[in-house]
Amino acid sequence: MLSPRETAREFRHLADYLEARTGHRIEVLQRRGYAETNTLLERGDADFGFVCTGAYLALGDEVEILAVPVVSGKSTYASQILVRATDPAREIRDLAKDKFAYVDPLSLSGRIYPEWFARQTAGEASQPFAEVVYSHSHTGSIDLVASGRVRGAGVDSLIYERLAKSDPARVEGLRVLHRSPEFGIPPFVARRALDAPVRGLLRSVLLKANEHADGQAALAALGFDRFAPGDPKAYASIAPMQRVVLGSDAGAATP
Repeated sequence: MLSPRETAREFRHLADYLEARTGHRIEVLQRRGYAETNTLLERGDADFGFVCTGAYLALGDEVEILAVPVVSGKSTYASQILVRATDPAREIRDLAKDKFAYVDPLSLSGRIYPEWFARQTAGEASQPFAEVVYSHSHTGSIDLVASGRVRGAGVDSLIYERLAKSDPARVEGLRVLHRSPEFGIPPFVARRALDAPVRGLLRSVLLKANEHADGQAALAALGFDRFAPGDPKAYASIAPMQRVVLGSDAGAATP
């Protein structure tokens, strides 16, 4: 969801905490795309992971939720469609003849919702933008809009808001054209085939992270308040949008 370097740095803190509290060695695996990460879980090459909301739904019964992050007191987030501050666009249909950045084919905030919303607004049954590219991270999509390489992009509201605080220069030339309703936040999941005692241990250690100094440091590195139990029902409204969008994938170039 972040750039590869940012992801490796921030999640290493969590891995260190989990190692200390579970007694298991934790290896952090990264892949370029969400589908590749899902494949790791499906094949048993990874035991648990932090996955995008759309990727979680694609995994279906292969996984169960261990815990979900709580950020600024809530476990929801939104898709924000960004343009440059000087862009005259007033609604998403104004971007139809231009280049738009998606994060990943399975990204809810970075692809599924923006495409679904654009199709609904324009009454189109297929790709609503003249050209799309995949950035492979939300920060990458933000940078593409800021640089003018694309006219618009859909991004995770939590990542955008975090950047606005930690690196305001990176987003100061942008504005939010549209914000979606709130959706269930990306969850931490484990393979159902993983031993039940191990799943239970991981769940317990995640949920208690805010009670320990090393857990608090790991949470702070990720921008989380704490972890909370997850509810699959929080993702029910997303499935119909995902079926509409993933029914046909127009394909895209990489910038």
